[in-house]
This record gives sequence, structure tokens and C-alpha cells, in this order.
Amino acid sequence: MFQEKDWQRIRKMQQSVKAEDPFKIGKFGIGFNSVYHITDLPTIVSGNRLAYLDPHEEIWHRKSGRWYEIDKNPQCSDTFAPFEGLCGFSAQNGAFEGTLFRFPLRNVPREERVSSHTYDIEKLRNLLVALQGEAKCILLFLRSVRTVQVFQIGENGTHSNILKLSISAISNDDLGEKRSEFKASLQTLFDSQSFSIRNVLSQVVHVEIKVDDFRSSTSSSKWLVAKQVGSQSEEVRTLATKLKVFPWVGVALETSAIGIEPTGGRVFCVLPMPPDVNCSLPVHVNGTFSLNDERRELKWAGIERRNDPSAQWNHLLVRELLPPCYAMLLLDHAKILLEPDRFCQAWPDTSKVTGTPWADLLSPLLQTLFSKDVIPFSKPGGFSAWIKVSSAVFVPREEALHAAMNAALSACGVNLVTVIDTIWNALNFCNIPYATVSPSLARNALRKKPESYAELSSDDKLELLQYCLSDDAYNDLHDLVLLPLVSGGFTRFETDS
Repeated sequence: MFQEKDWQRIRKMQQSVKAEDPFKIGKFGIGFNSVYHITDLPTIVSGNRLAYLDPHEEIWHRKSGRWYEIDKNPQCSDTFAPFEGLCGFSAQNGAFEGTLFRFPLRNVPREERVSSHTYDIEKLRNLLVALQGEAKCILLFLRSVRTVQVFQIGENGTHSNILKLSISAISNDDLGEKRSEFKASLQTLFDSQSFSIRNVLSQVVHVEIKVDDFRSSTSSSKWLVAKQVGSQSEEVRTLATKLKVFPWVGVALETSAIGIEPTGGRVFCVLPMPPDVNCSLPVHVNGTFSLNDERRELKWAGIERRNDPSAQWNHLLVRELLPPCYAMLLLDHAKILLEPDRFCQAWPDTSKVTGTPWADLLSPLLQTLFSKDVIPFSKPGGFSAWIKVSSAVFVPREEALHAAMNAALSACGVNLVTVIDTIWNALNFCNIPYATVSPSLARNALRKKPESYAELSSDDKLELLQYCLSDDAYNDLHDLVLLPLVSGGFTRFETDS
């Protein structure tokens, strides 16, 4: 519901009052003034007020609008009529616990207007199609909005639901309360003089987004959404003060069965950027990014923007804030919630990200991940545990071990793991030392624990021998009980035999 300061701000169309307030998102090009692309007379109901905004001062001569107190103007029933029944509004109640906006579409082009573009039914349908296209993700990073509904008002005044989008916490927590708690904590830490916060504040929520298209179907998707505000980096704090913007980022990972394409992650500046602005990641990323004048691209440092602090800011968000936020989402939540394969698919593919501005996050993120137990180790019965890289022996995807060798090495305590290409690429990108299975490793392990293969069948032992000989190191077979005899048994390889 609008507070008095909100009413004051919304009346000042020519002044960018939100530029000084880091808690408002209008500075990112998605503020209230954008409604004048489609309307000349926006109407707002909130609390006990109904307000008309008339920036052209045409209806109320030399006045930029007018407002009515709902509880004190019962004679203005025609004024309140367009809102009756919408989202529970009734003028008889005298007030509305929420905020409703009405935007009568501009249908007459006039050059002297704020915008001369007209909107007809076809353009309105295109807007609705665009909204439906973004329905699955548009609510992910919004700070207050939890529900969006689209109604069609018939000629007789009846309201028909067309589309409803909603986001809610999957646990018993109330998403609105969690958002309010986060904002309250942020306001407590905020230093208005330095335009920064004294600590790093973070939060992860598991949410469900429902899309009800009343003309076709209902769908839902589940997401882990992480957000982080603040940084220990002095460079970030200094630039935040200079630009008067919060160091705020977010990461969203779809936990539904399908998930995001490995390189299909979108970029958000609270709301999604155009689809062609992507981050080549398997997650969506959000941030207080600096945008170009058209608000359709992010600024990046280059020849023309070498000394542009706004472009530098974007690089700092990617390098300093996104890695810990992304790592927190993966380590503290996704690893617990997802199956091992899905967890690994949520990692960035270095081969796809390298060469893009988002490559700045790779090294700090991957170094953090590899310092933890993030390698899935499975025994013959299935997934067993998460282990560190240093405890794992990797089996290359192109080298399939025979089941007998797999079982024997497992019995020797060798943690054999097979990982997807994304993890291989990450290991090589970071130059992290790791062990791979080899004939030499197998011989040493079997030598130390001959009981691991003593009960295997003759055929299985021959498979072990064949693998141990695959590098032609015949002199390294000593003490292996894998020398086949004419009798069908096996004896030990000895140096003098």
C-alpha cells in the first residue's frame, strides 16, 4: 500500500527522485514513468485514495492531477466504478489494502504528448503475449510483487480472468515476510552517507511460480533464488558510494525436472533484460547493473568505455559479488536438494563462458567450490557421498572400466568417480591437480589389498590382468596374484619366476 512519500514521488514525473534511493527500482528504467508509453491518464487506488495523474494538465486545467478520498466521496461512484470487484476492491469499504493501477490506453496520436504512440487491441494482445513469454521468470527477483493478474472487463462490467502469475515459498515460510525481513535488515545496515552497507547480507529461498492461463492451461516451476547485498571489497564500496547504487546481486536456479539450458541463463536488472542478453550460464543472474541509454544492454569496459565507472561497476558485480552468491546457492542448498547429476549441471561450463564478460566469475567461484566436498561418489548400489577432489580418482568418460576392475578397486578403498564434461572442464580451467584411474594406479592398489580380488572368477581375474598390462609395464606386475596357470588357477607374479 502506498505511503505518503510514494504519493509525493509519483507526482514528480520530471524529477528522478529514485536515483537517490537505493531501495527503489525506477532508476533501472522500469519505474512508473514508463506507463506513459501507453497511457495519458494513469489512475491509482491505494489506501483511502483514488488519484488521477494528468501530466498534460488537460482535464483539470493547470493541474497535473486530482485525488479523491474514497471514504469521503460516496457520491463519486462512477469514478470508482472501473475498480469495483477487482482484487477485492469495493468503494463501500472506504479503503483498499493494497494498490491498483489503471492505464486507459492512448488511442489518439498527438505529438505534444509525453508519448505519441497509440495502443489498439492488437498491440495490447502483443503485450499480453510478451508477458506470457516471460511468465515463468518475471517474478523471480522482484522485491515486493508476489502476484500479477490480468483481467478482461466486458461491456456489461463483468471481470474475466485471463492470466495470473504468482510466486510463493515452498516451505512453510511466508515469502512476503522473508522479503520484508531482508529489507528491514538491509535498512538497518545501510549507511546513507557512504551509500554502502557495513556487512554482507544474503538470503536463499525455495519458491514456486505458478502460471494460470485461464484460456489454456496451468503450469508451475520451482526455483532456488539467492540474493546478496554488500561486499568486503573496498573497491566495490568506493564505487557504490560514487554511483549511489547498492552492490546487489541474485542467482536463480530452476529445480524443476527440466531446468535451464546449460547456456540459457538470462540477465535481470530486477526484471528480465531482452532475451538476447544472456550470461551463458545454467542459472539466471540479477544485479544492480549499469545499462546503456536504451536500457537494453549492459555496459562493459572496452575501448570506448575504458574509464567508464558504470562499466567498471558491472565487472565488479560479476567478479566480486556473483561468485559468493552463486557458491552459496550451490553449496548450502542445491547440493542438498538436487540429485548429484542435476547439481553438477548447475555449474558453469567454462568452455561456454570463457571469452564473455561473465568469465570474471569463473575462477573465484570454482576455487570456492573445489575447496569443498562437491564431487559425487557412488558405490555399486548408488550415490554414497560427496568428497573432495583430492579424495577422488576420476574415470575419464571415454575409458569404461570393466565391472570386475571397478569392484576390485572399490574394495581397495579407491574412490572412483565419473563426472560430466562441465566438471572436467572446470578442473582443467582451474589447473587443480587430480588423480585419474590408470593401470599403474590399479596395480599399486591391488598389490596392497590382494583380498579385494581373491574371490573373483577366472574370467574376471583375466580382465584385471588385461587392464594391468594395457600400458605394457610388464616389470610392474610383481606381487599380483594374477599369473594364470594351466590348471586354471592363479599364482603370484615374482621377479625370479
